[in-house]
Amino acid sequence: MGFDFKKVMARKNALIKDFADYRVKQLNSRKFKFIRANARFVDAHTVELTCSVRPVAEGDRATGSTQQLTAAHFIIATGSRVAAPPLPSLREVGYITSDDALALKRLPESLIVLGGGAIACEFAQFSRASASRSRSFSAANIF
Repeated sequence: MGFDFKKVMARKNALIKDFADYRVKQLNSRKFKFIRANARFVDAHTVELTCSVRPVAEGDRATGSTQQLTAAHFIIATGSRVAAPPLPSLREVGYITSDDALALKRLPESLIVLGGGAIACEFAQFSRASASRSRSFSAANIF
């Protein structure tokens, strides 16, 4: 049984599209109100929202307008962004981020994975399972 990188990536893309389509459907269902704004806690049960984008739909607040929301509890789900590694020499030789790796058209023959977290371990395992030569290093090994 061989490893077909193109099929794996096509399946990944289909899964992401299905998930994104489902989320768009949820957002358009009007079961909850989606507010795009910057937020800051005023106190333990109040957040103040400042609209930071131009109104898109009817009922959207004007840029810079504020409103406060109160609740017994808040869930903070900020997502994440890829940060450049703090290694200046990497900029010289070039590198790919985990986001870049998810968009590869072909798997490299060899790969060094920097990081010891869940995403780094998943990429190292994926590259090893696909017959790419890989090494993984965590921050403790580097710094």
